[in-house]
Amino acid sequence: MKRLPLLLLLVIAVGFLSCSEDEGPTGPVMTAPDSLTAVALSESQVYLEWIDTTPFELGYRVQRALSGSVSWNLVTDSLEMNANNYTDSGLEEGTVYNYRVKAFNARGETEPSNVVEITTLAAAPSGLVAEQDSSNFTSVNLTWIDESGKETGFQIQRKQGRNGEYEIIGETDADSTSFLDEGLEPNALYFYQVRAMIDVLGSHWSNEDWARTNVLTPLPPSNLEAEATSPNTIRLRWNDNAIDNDGFILERSLDEESGWAAIATLEDVEAHVDGNLYDETTYYYRLAAYNSYGNSDYSNVASATTPAGPPLAPS
Repeated sequence: MKRLPLLLLLVIAVGFLSCSEDEGPTGPVMTAPDSLTAVALSESQVYLEWIDTTPFELGYRVQRALSGSVSWNLVTDSLEMNANNYTDSGLEEGTVYNYRVKAFNARGETEPSNVVEITTLAAAPSGLVAEQDSSNFTSVNLTWIDESGKETGFQIQRKQGRNGEYEIIGETDADSTSFLDEGLEPNALYFYQVRAMIDVLGSHWSNEDWARTNVLTPLPPSNLEAEATSPNTIRLRWNDNAIDNDGFILERSLDEESGWAAIATLEDVEAHVDGNLYDETTYYYRLAAYNSYGNSDYSNVASATTPAGPPLAPS
């Protein structure tokens, strides 16, 4: 057997020892992608991002597995060199997925990156409608369409005025499609949004809708009647339709179309006698309820004509 020349052996040894950490006996060694992170974009999309640590790759492979599974499925291997992100689509809402990434070239692939776990969001509710509650002027009723099949509840946020800041005001159970917001300020503008929750993970917010609460002025009185009871007095009666009024303002006119003047502020009653009138004169009346928020609309107009007084005594 022939012996290799000593000089050739030295050359081979020096060449082997001079290989850097980034090179193997057959070429450069790739390093695995680093710092993989994941963000749930919606109920069906996840965004992945990583650090490209090697200049020698031809592309990247993204792999996915359901949480708890040891079976990794190839999502894509079409990412080109220097890629550092990918958006995975077509996923199931409220589902936990694991991801990892590998670099590859003609010689093979790297070890996988770190594994990240991410849960897709619940499907956001749609069709939110905010309306003042018909039975309470300081309440707003919210309704929406439940688009999720996995939510554990819903969360409601509200802001007052266009330039206000949203804050969470309430939660509902799963499968709910309505919420009553009570105890609001009168004559105020409120904006609302709703989102589905899977435990502490929230969906995107729904569309925004708004409602305005009414001023809490009382309902107007009705069925006002006037009856002349003497040449100088007229008795008035009416129906009190309000439950939150402090009293009534009574107005009188000699001309039904104009000349109205307030003649009395009355307590919460349903009758009054107007005195010190002229005989043979027609008087017109109308009435409004009032409270701390203002006056109601007027009642109907009622009129009565005082009869002639007794003849004057001869002088």
